[in-house]
Amino acid sequence: TTLLSEEVYKNGELNKPLLASYLFENPDKTKTINSIIHPHVREDFQKWVTKHSGYPTLAIESAILMESGFTQEVDVILLVYAPEKLRLERVIKRDSSSRELIIKRIRSQICDEEKMKLADYVIINDDEMPLILQVESILTKEKVVF
Repeated sequence: TTLLSEEVYKNGELNKPLLASYLFENPDKTKTINSIIHPHVREDFQKWVTKHSGYPTLAIESAILMESGFTQEVDVILLVYAPEKLRLERVIKRDSSSRELIIKRIRSQICDEEKMKLADYVIINDDEMPLILQVESILTKEKVVF
């Protein structure tokens, strides 16, 4: 809490909207906090993988997989892409966040074009293309076993 105000973690609860406002207002603070958090997340993920190593397929969901350096931890990267306008509408509805804060969050991430280059597959989530068909196609190509 020395990096942030005491209000971010008060009475044993994380105030996620306040934390987000700190993170996306100040890129230096974002880098500092991420440098503290990401090694612990990586360690927890590696423990989880070890614990579940008997399964033929494991998956991780991460909004910032590429930004956090997690690409080395996975064999295949699936990017779920939605046009920015649609993402804004969805997040405003889901989180009741301000448009400005959401745009700052998006701008703090790698741009869509770069993510698409880094991804092995791109799933289009635009409410037009059927998601299940895209997912089934990828699972078939990757010979995924459940």
